[in-house]
Amino acid sequence: MLSTTPFVTGLLTGFAIAIPVGPTSLMLMRSTFSSGLLCGCVALLGAIIGDISYLLIAAFGFTNIAAALTAQETFIRLGAGLVLAYIGLSTIKSPMPTNVGAPLSHTYLQAFAGTCLITIFNPLTLVPFLALFAGFGVQPPDLLPMMSGIITAIALWGLTLCCTAHFLRSRVTATALGRINFVSGLIILGFSAMIFLSFVR
Repeated sequence: MLSTTPFVTGLLTGFAIAIPVGPTSLMLMRSTFSSGLLCGCVALLGAIIGDISYLLIAAFGFTNIAAALTAQETFIRLGAGLVLAYIGLSTIKSPMPTNVGAPLSHTYLQAFAGTCLITIFNPLTLVPFLALFAGFGVQPPDLLPMMSGIITAIALWGLTLCCTAHFLRSRVTATALGRINFVSGLIILGFSAMIFLSFVR
């Protein structure tokens, strides 16, 4: 029995999942810094699509899919590490803009695909969703409002990051933006390295 409404429970859960800083958050801000608010929102859409995929698996009891993902966790994590390494290197090597207000070669498709792949290649995304639906004993009538709350929270937090980056974008120089790209790339490479190091423990 839920102590709060399903939507509020989903909302709180969504913020708890979204707020911790990770590669997706960095990619949202980097996309906005580099190519503007619209590109950041496209990147956010990619992350949301990935989250919805796992949310549907958890909510509707696709146990076979969940079990298959868990069984293949090693290969999925390896894929995530490779994707993060590629994105990190691409971010570091991206050209410094001559005009901060002009879009870079970081296209909408790249922004969407990057965040979507990172989310899908992270099987840990499934864990909090499974724990939520199992722990609260969510009934079928509560599924849709709870899922709506989770996605709303993820979207609101992502928009907050994108809008913050957009606000700061016109206030940074091209040199500063180049440094932001470099540092962001290093951090994303760090996440990739953490994944690969986990294999040797």
